[in-house]
Amino acid sequence: MTAREFELTYLARHVNALADAAATRIATLLKSQRRVAFQQSLLEGPGQARLDARFDFKFDPQRYPARWSYQGRYQLRKHFYPLPGELKAEMDAEETACAIAIDRMPQVKRWVRNLELQPQSSFWLPTATDRFYPDFVAELEDGRLLVIEYKGGDRYSSDDSREKRDIGAVWASASRGRCLFVMVTDAATAGRSVEVQLSSALG
Repeated sequence: MTAREFELTYLARHVNALADAAATRIATLLKSQRRVAFQQSLLEGPGQARLDARFDFKFDPQRYPARWSYQGRYQLRKHFYPLPGELKAEMDAEETACAIAIDRMPQVKRWVRNLELQPQSSFWLPTATDRFYPDFVAELEDGRLLVIEYKGGDRYSSDDSREKRDIGAVWASASRGRCLFVMVTDAATAGRSVEVQLSSALG
């Protein structure tokens, strides 16, 4: 108490605020420790992670619960469902431009605009605190899967983005070559176009 020069009378008057502050601090510390433990188990393990076919995810052709559908002028020909969901109409919108680049790739057989917060209908990967729903999932002509997350330049280097890149890399490695993961960003941040970033991910 004396180290911070708090008087007992002050603490008594502000006991609720003090309890709230303590609870917030404890929650922050617990979240931080969960993240550290998750990263250690994910990235510093024995390197024996494998994908189990029993837990393969498949998109249901009859179920795509998008809140709204793409209404843009550009016709996306390779999307698995009739219209992509939750994708802006403007061709210069960053994620829409990424979707167009995916659709134009000769190596892509079909792709899906992956919907957020739809655990029964969308592909997701676990994070330290919740679930990560990558923006796009593509099936390549050679049978491999390419999972794509788009991040704007202002968020590309954030802690959240780094965690998602790490998780995607571990997931792809565990697939033994069947799956690929890439996080792409705008050309100004990456120093190369979205198209080149996507093509480079194919190896």
